[in-house]
Amino acid sequence: MHLGRCLPWHSLHARSRTKGLSHSQVRTEEHPRGGCVRIAVIGSGMAATTAVATLAADGETRLEVYVFDEYGLGSSIAFPSGSNPGVCNTSDAANATCLGLLADTSYRDGAEVFRERRDIGEFLAGSAARLRSHPDIQLHEHLGLAARISQASSGTAVTTVDGVTYDGFARVILARGLSTPHVPQSFSHVLQHTQVWKSPYPLSQCLSELRDRRVLLVGSNLSAIESAIELANVGAAVSLASRHGSPLPSVRKTLPNDLELYSDCIRALEHAQPATPAAMSQFVRSFTADVASPFDIGSGTYRTGVDAYRAELEYAESSKHHWARAIVPICRAINTQPDLAAIGRAAVESRSLRRYTNAITSVTAQRLIGHLAAGRIRHENLRAINVRSSRSGTFDMHCAGGTRRFDAVVLACGWESPRALSGLELFRPVARAEDGWGLGPEVIMLGAEARSRIAVPNALFALADQIDSIRPIFQAASQASGPIPPRPALSGARRAAGRITAP
Repeated sequence: MHLGRCLPWHSLHARSRTKGLSHSQVRTEEHPRGGCVRIAVIGSGMAATTAVATLAADGETRLEVYVFDEYGLGSSIAFPSGSNPGVCNTSDAANATCLGLLADTSYRDGAEVFRERRDIGEFLAGSAARLRSHPDIQLHEHLGLAARISQASSGTAVTTVDGVTYDGFARVILARGLSTPHVPQSFSHVLQHTQVWKSPYPLSQCLSELRDRRVLLVGSNLSAIESAIELANVGAAVSLASRHGSPLPSVRKTLPNDLELYSDCIRALEHAQPATPAAMSQFVRSFTADVASPFDIGSGTYRTGVDAYRAELEYAESSKHHWARAIVPICRAINTQPDLAAIGRAAVESRSLRRYTNAITSVTAQRLIGHLAAGRIRHENLRAINVRSSRSGTFDMHCAGGTRRFDAVVLACGWESPRALSGLELFRPVARAEDGWGLGPEVIMLGAEARSRIAVPNALFALADQIDSIRPIFQAASQASGPIPPRPALSGARRAAGRITAP
């Protein structure tokens, strides 16, 4: 079977330049083949950039790193370096270790410091720029999306969607992150409409085009809250809707990274060994109660939903033993148990816990309450949507108070897991230390790619813990003396004259 064109070693720089790279983006110095280790990184965002930075810090050998993505290293949807507003939902205290891996020295260990996401994005882009000028790293970027990985006689090979195959890799790191918006099947009948947005991002474009419009924003997560607030700021009338009356996220002022609670939770989890998502949810609730930081704040009676939300904000602002102090330790503890990944993820994403694990900051809550009280944002149940063709409105939704009409529908329903990569089933995934050092070819999986072994993979503190766990494997990759020894080809393909062809 033809696997696509495999370029000779000496022609890779020329190929990179034909993909639109400037001289400043690709260093043209050639390292001797025998003195450099070849690494493939599939992805270009936070996890990918952190992986390359870790390899650079730990290695004693020159690295030749190939970044398989349409974008250059340091590109991120979650942390854009442009003008998108919004704050990171995790604090400096929780993020410090991960950002430290990127060699940042400006981040304080502050449990009440929630930085702008664009500020983190600018730092991420700066870290990528420093890696491009690193004396012991030769970066090849903008190689295109990876479609397949396979074994070749000189090591692991990666084939792009354009059919170009690069081989001889000593390590492959899979770190694509979340980039494809999740679109519920129930919206398939309106997706072709020009005023239906599959995602609010890039948010700057959404704000520009929907200023002063009537907007139905679907979702109840952080992205939906952030988008609703910013749309209301530019004059849009926003209905924030979700199915089954999903409650708004809870509120937290602080997010500590309490190491003592982390150790306590690990011991309690090892003793409890919950076997179902329901049992895991109960364990989480019991643990927060045992450490005097329960989720529920009492059964008060409030005149409106806004009043109830104000009560949560007041509790977050005043409580010394708020439930938020246990969230990061709980998530980190669950992540240490690979066999509990599936039930742990189901528990933290369940209806009973999700509003706490995805809580918004007190500053964001204050802004949201202001818009809710003024009627610029409505929170309501999502119902059937009908497309209109008359001038009076584009979409209809029947609500408790009558029919509401909207000019646009914006979906903020989360993100899809990375798509399947052809050939991955023939490799052994390494996501934790327990997965390493076995027989056969392996692929290091970071961030969202590691969902099968990590319950809460898509957080900066989770990425830091994961890299710390598999750091010896990273060190082995960056300190190797050259390409890995040849292995028997899995498919019977052979490499000849710089090309992979079928026998």
